[in-house]
Amino acid sequence: MAGNPFHAQINLAAYGYLCSALWIALFFKFGRPFSLRNLDVIALQVPLVGLLALAWHPPAGYAVLLAWCLGVLLRCLLDPALVRRPALGTNATPGALAFLGSLAALATFVQLDQVRRTSMPRVAVARGIQRAADADGPVPATEPLAFTGPVVLPVDRLVQLARGSTLQLWLMRFVVTMLHVLVALGLAQTGVRWFADRTTAVAMATAYLITAFPLWAGLNLHHVLPALGLVWCIALFDWPLASAGLLGLLSIVCDGMLLLVPLWLPVLARYDRRQAWAGCAVGILMGLLVCWFFGASPALAPERMLAVYVGRFELTAEQGLWAQWPAAFRLPALAIHLCFVVLFMAWPLHKNLADLVAASAAVVAGIQWWYPIMGGTYVTWIVPLMILLVFRPTLVRVKA
Repeated sequence: MAGNPFHAQINLAAYGYLCSALWIALFFKFGRPFSLRNLDVIALQVPLVGLLALAWHPPAGYAVLLAWCLGVLLRCLLDPALVRRPALGTNATPGALAFLGSLAALATFVQLDQVRRTSMPRVAVARGIQRAADADGPVPATEPLAFTGPVVLPVDRLVQLARGSTLQLWLMRFVVTMLHVLVALGLAQTGVRWFADRTTAVAMATAYLITAFPLWAGLNLHHVLPALGLVWCIALFDWPLASAGLLGLLSIVCDGMLLLVPLWLPVLARYDRRQAWAGCAVGILMGLLVCWFFGASPALAPERMLAVYVGRFELTAEQGLWAQWPAAFRLPALAIHLCFVVLFMAWPLHKNLADLVAASAAVVAGIQWWYPIMGGTYVTWIVPLMILLVFRPTLVRVKA
């Protein structure tokens, strides 16, 4: 019996190549082929190569992703020194961009979890775990911490529940697609309020939607929830209560996001110190309540922080590059990353929003190097921030 001719499954590699071609056609400045803007546009296609390579040769895929993260860190270190940043526009009208973005959102909704089955490996910290061969030996008194990814909430159970029926699966697809649309709207809001350019706002929203990353992530909320929080922290930058509240919430529900707090709070405090600190405290309290409701261990819990930062994990090649490298090497990687965090706290000393976006992208990129479980695949957190870096003009309003 012939299949449904109105519903064909998309090949992820072919879709990714099409998205890369659209990116270059829409945003590459052919009149200035050797500009930094064009280099950024080409560099943003590299993570897709690494993600596709994971299915072919996982160590090679992780190596490409981590090398790109290192390039992002160096690019963000250079960004504050780039004084002249003209608004370069796009190669299409806002209407055409909005049409393409809508088509990409529709394709994401229809094909989500079809081109790539969402996989969230559950691994436990190796400290204190008894192997199967030692079944006759002593049994640990407490069950070891289990991890599925950086978001501490049990999002893997939501995916399993969604697959219980067709209706629930389509509902989950709709929710995840709307989260990606909210990321795009956050980019557009930043373009309107801070870049003062509606065409650039539409271009940034479309640029995010026509990447293959939402389709690659599937139903995995580990990839979209932190990106959503980061983008709206930036969009609401001049509302310290809301921005600091989102930052505090992220530091509780997502591993590693605590490193952004010392970057953001001093800058937000320049607007209103009381609102900044109160917003951060309210966000932390909300995060603790959410973790208590779901029965999850907060990211700031001492046992989880020890496991994530210095713990040893039993990993397979598909679960991270640290399965191939000695676990002891994670500590120097973490130490070097912390040095870069201190460097970005001091450079530049008086930060504006543009400097804060670059510093945040660098810190999030550095997290990929030492995070043990599929570290490097969370480039979906970095891509929206890099889109802001590529499109932003000189932010005269922020300096004023």
